[in-house]
Amino acid sequence: MKKIHKKLQLLLSLSIITNAYATNYNVQDYEIRSQADVDALHPNGGQMNFKKRMIITKGGTYDFKNTLFYWNGPGTCGAPENQPYIMRISASNVTVKNFGYKNAPDGIHIGTADDGQGYRYGDKITNIHLDNIKGWACEAGMHTQMGATDILISNSVFRGNPNYAEADKIFQLNFSDVTFDNVQFYDSQVCVMFKGNQTITIKNSYFSGCERGVVGETLEGIMGHIGTGPSIAYSSNNVADMPSTWFNWRNFLVANDSKISIYSDQDVVKNGILCKANNGGHCYIK
Repeated sequence: MKKIHKKLQLLLSLSIITNAYATNYNVQDYEIRSQADVDALHPNGGQMNFKKRMIITKGGTYDFKNTLFYWNGPGTCGAPENQPYIMRISASNVTVKNFGYKNAPDGIHIGTADDGQGYRYGDKITNIHLDNIKGWACEAGMHTQMGATDILISNSVFRGNPNYAEADKIFQLNFSDVTFDNVQFYDSQVCVMFKGNQTITIKNSYFSGCERGVVGETLEGIMGHIGTGPSIAYSSNNVADMPSTWFNWRNFLVANDSKISIYSDQDVVKNGILCKANNGGHCYIK
């Protein structure tokens, strides 16, 4: 009993540390409820320094005029978790277009949780569309949170961490069904990571320099919050140019356990393996 009690105390202390870490950045929020709120930022089509968290709280279409927002607030463009995001979409029926971001520690979040990665709580939001987005990952370029669903990402370009030694993943899809259509992914250890209870669709897209393009696994749910049920990924008409490295990871599609099924239709892979099934995972190739 004493050992169990000590373990519980340790878990509680780690939880407190994590929560404090997630919120201990003193970052101001900038609420967006209309296009006028976007225009008030004076997007100029070039690069702008920015150090507030944009939070979209009302449905609508938001045009950022092809402006690249360069994060110059707190945090680092590295691997630490739970750093500030540059934008969070927390409402249904939202379209964000012509938006760019770089050096943003936690990229874009989609969900209603204010801090962390959003795996502890979240209200339902749906019908989110990101179009013509240009983003560079730090810890990750985008997270999906609990409660988010029906996300479409189109006509966009995403790159891994500019410091490849810090590159981890571009998309961390812990929740939601997500569709990628005509998206380009460049230079990361993993370009898209998804978990349990999801349907992921990737079509008409291009991958270059991704040591592993799309990876699905349910083995690492966080304390029962992230789903560990079956997930399916549909990949069609994609081209993947895998990097030439000494790692044995040059796999475009990876089904990492028995609850992951990946279907590939007319994908083309250069310098790598189309689909690899580990630990009882399933690959179906047309």
